[in-house]
Amino acid sequence: QAKPTFEFNRKLLFKLLVMANSQLAELVQARGPNLHVNAACAGTTAAISLGCDWIRAGRCKRVVVIAADNPSSENLMPWIGTGFLALGAASVRSSVAEAACPFDRRRNGLVLGAGAVGLVLEADSAAEERTALPLARLLAVQHANSCYHASAIGTNHAVELLDSLLCRVEQLHGIHRVDLAHQLLYVSHETFTHARGGGCAGTEVKALRACFGAAARTIVIANSKGMTGHAMGVCFEDALAVAALSTGVAPPIANYLEPDPALAPLKLSNGGEHGCKYALHFAAGFG
Repeated sequence: QAKPTFEFNRKLLFKLLVMANSQLAELVQARGPNLHVNAACAGTTAAISLGCDWIRAGRCKRVVVIAADNPSSENLMPWIGTGFLALGAASVRSSVAEAACPFDRRRNGLVLGAGAVGLVLEADSAAEERTALPLARLLAVQHANSCYHASAIGTNHAVELLDSLLCRVEQLHGIHRVDLAHQLLYVSHETFTHARGGGCAGTEVKALRACFGAAARTIVIANSKGMTGHAMGVCFEDALAVAALSTGVAPPIANYLEPDPALAPLKLSNGGEHGCKYALHFAAGFG
């Protein structure tokens, strides 16, 4: 048989990249809205936000959110890894213990990771139909573009969005932000990139303190990237938040040794039972 041509492989690759969501819908006969979202490392969270909009608009009763990514693969690492090195954002340390250091004073750059998550969103009426208790209930979402920078996070914009989100929770559910803080597990986006200007951790901590005030000290902070690495199309934190609420257990902050004076004091998760009733997640993607 003739060897497949480059043109054939290119078309097949295009089909796999662009049509995977449509093909999956065909397999499971999902005839509602169908969309592929590209929001880099905020992709899962953006998809959840859009799914909630669909459900509230009555376009569907359930939304299946699936995200998968493998930037640390043999084929992609030379391209993506080199890009992060050029940005000065990747760690070059030889051991994971020295490279993956969320919230630590020693943080020196991200570590690429890979994996996949899947979640099902459903309206209250859909859950009642199958007489099932959901693993968690989504109170509110906030989704926007900062129009700030290609890779840096706009701190002021992050503060504005968090404040808007908390106002919505207060209005819709009558839960005051101070009461929320005392029972809150914050699942961070922290990528342990360089601490210039506080880095990702600095932005998140500033937003928490600006919006929760003194009550921010009572918030339990968790992070998964110290164990999973930083994927470019998957937010493991979304699944972690649901798992932490449904099991009552949260992971510890990986390799944490030296507190950063620019961030302290923080109530970082030590692992195990957390005693929180609510979870909050912030995600940021390029652009």
